Amino acid sequence: MKSMTARDAKNRLGSALDAAQQEAVLITRHDRRVAALVSIEELALIPRYRHLAAAKMPDDAMNAEAIAERQKRVMGWLGAFRGKFGTVEEIDANLREQRDSWDR
Repeated sequence: MKSMTARDAKNRLGSALDAAQQEAVLITRHDRRVAALVSIEELALIPRYRHLAAAKMPDDAMNAEAIAERQKRVMGWLGAFRGKFGTVEEIDANLREQRDSWDR
C-alpha cells in the first residue's frame, strides 16, 4: 500500500489518482493517517457505497473472482487504515460511527 503526505497528494494529485487505480493510497498529515484515496470500484465494494457499483465498471470487475479479490484488497486497506480488521459490515459501521462523530 502506498502512502504520501497531504502536501505531496495536493502537489501531485494526478499521480496520486493514477496510483489509487492500482491500490489504496494512504494520505498522512504530521505522521498520522488521515485519509485514503481509492478507486471508485473499490469504494463501491463497501456496503454503504454499493450504489456506486451501478456506474460503468470494467467487464473484468464484474466476474466473481475479480470481485472477491477487490473485496480482499478493500478489507486490507480498511484494516490498515483503521489499525484493525473485521467484516465489511463491522468496518462500515465503524466508518459510519466516525462520520457521525464529526457532526457533533
